[in-house]
Amino acid sequence: MAVLRLSFGELSFYCCRAAFGAGLPWGLAEDVAITAVWLAQQGRDPAPMLAAALVSLTDDAAEASVKHERSETGTVLMADGERPLSALVSGPSAADWWQVLKQDPAARLMLRNVDVPGWVIACIAARTGDGPAGAEAGGGPGDVVMPADGRGMESSGAAAHADFARVDLDAWAIVQRHFRLSLVPSTDASRSAGAGAGLVDTD
Repeated sequence: MAVLRLSFGELSFYCCRAAFGAGLPWGLAEDVAITAVWLAQQGRDPAPMLAAALVSLTDDAAEASVKHERSETGTVLMADGERPLSALVSGPSAADWWQVLKQDPAARLMLRNVDVPGWVIACIAARTGDGPAGAEAGGGPGDVVMPADGRGMESSGAAAHADFARVDLDAWAIVQRHFRLSLVPSTDASRSAGAGAGLVDTD
């Protein structure tokens, strides 16, 4: 498998703008970058999951609207529609809910039918330091369950294990394709309006 070596700064830059290119607002795009860097710091390749989640979102294969329900077994986040729930949208929402819910030993958070469950798990871990023990970042769609009593949980807030990111080239090409959607075409008119360094660089 061909891989590309990136610094964490490069990874963050491209992943954030790829998410923006896929239609996410800047706040959620920044969460994508944080999650990608966290995965890379753990020695895992974020590109395959991110590529799958980006394609799912831009191909209208996933729902970007999240709704929640309270049940006897806890709080449930789900798609507001027929399609699987987008991990890129639901991950930050789940992390916010988990920060509050985990204070209650009886609480439980479930995300139902997520397109890339592993991405949600990584997002929660990156933001809160918690994640299901032994959870594998692959496959999908599927459910994610966070038990606040700690059963089956492990701390995921460990220090970085890697000094740089290694990404699969095929998956990274998909991320780059979405990154390019965030770019503005370069024309004489855009340069005259101040894009880039302009017509005269006086720095």
